[in-house]
Amino acid sequence: MSELLRGVEQFLFHEAHLLDERRFEQWLALFDRDGWYWMPVSPADVERKRTPALIDDNRPELELRIRRLLEPAAHTEHPAPTACRSVSNVVLEDPGAVIVRSKLVMHEYRACGLDRDDARLFCATVRHRLQADGDSFRILWKRVDLFNAAAALTLMPTPV
Repeated sequence: MSELLRGVEQFLFHEAHLLDERRFEQWLALFDRDGWYWMPVSPADVERKRTPALIDDNRPELELRIRRLLEPAAHTEHPAPTACRSVSNVVLEDPGAVIVRSKLVMHEYRACGLDRDDARLFCATVRHRLQADGDSFRILWKRVDLFNAAAALTLMPTPV
């Protein structure tokens, strides 16, 4: 396995861990100041801001999203969900540009009360464009293609 691929895998595992641990500010710090996060409704979509999306945030919008998630009175976070992300099938699509494709499975669980709980499963193909930053990377962009993005989904305030 190439050193670049191994480093990219470790970076993606670290990103997933930060999100699982709800360490959103540290996750946000992985993004370049001009970075963006896009979750289009259709995998066929190729132009951001011109097609429907579940999430289409540039860096300032990501900062706002994180501030809302960390707000103690945020109704979307009560009760706060726990999540477990599994990253696999990491492939360097373009080693020169460090464009990476991976598969993601995320299980989210929220204990809502005695009479019901809420569990959701998200599966996606994820692409990152990374830039070397010392012994790690920075995210220039992240695209998440959910397998069921066109389905009726409840609110998704937390990044996948």
